[in-house]
Amino acid sequence: LYKAIEKRMFFMIGDGLNKHQLIYVDDLVDGLYAAALSENAIGETFVLAGREVVTTNDMTQAISSAVDIPLRRFRAPLWFFMLAAIVLETVAAIC
Repeated sequence: LYKAIEKRMFFMIGDGLNKHQLIYVDDLVDGLYAAALSENAIGETFVLAGREVVTTNDMTQAISSAVDIPLRRFRAPLWFFMLAAIVLETVAAIC
């Protein structure tokens, strides 16, 4: 996101209300380390995520402010990209 916003190449797909739970690198390393040391972790799945929930709008606005570059107002409709994905997956399955 930083590079795309900084290069003025970023545009939002959809409404930007999708949610993310970011994690600090130190917390991720601590979680991976704890799992690596635990015999109970073998074969298990773990979700390592931060507590705060942010939207794509929140993230892009924070990045935009940090690099002092305004976001583009253009938003592409999500349905177009979903349709393109379905078409491409169908074509790839045939090939």
